Amino acid sequence: MRPIRLALLALPLVPAFAHAQSILPSFGFKLGYSQSSLPGVTGGIDFKIPMSPIRLDADYWSSFDDFGKNSAGTAITANYVKTLPLIYVGGGVGFANGLDDHEHFSQVAGKIFVGGKVPLIGTGLEGSLIFAKKTVFTLSAVWRF
Repeated sequence: MRPIRLALLALPLVPAFAHAQSILPSFGFKLGYSQSSLPGVTGGIDFKIPMSPIRLDADYWSSFDDFGKNSAGTAITANYVKTLPLIYVGGGVGFANGLDDHEHFSQVAGKIFVGGKVPLIGTGLEGSLIFAKKTVFTLSAVWRF
């Protein structure tokens, strides 16, 4: 009976613990598949600003075919993130720089994304569209710290 009483006494602390996690900054690392004009690989990092719905992302993509000589790029974006139970959605604007079909580009870029997370272990899956010279689709495994 005593363990049940202790569990009931600790129950009000659960929301406080969840809120404490939101005041800490978090980092994410992404690695996965990309598709623009050619299929390729993508990677990136993100930083969630504490007590804010803002996340800063840095993404890189490169084609498998020629190791980025024909299609590669980077995008840095500031994003608004809406967190729901087990999923999150967001979008933002930033800057992209890269190479597409042997043409260099540097321009304003947009990004939208949706992701899912596994509670308590910090991993998940995220799909995104980066709107640069050509739209880049990415599907990545995400590790959050």
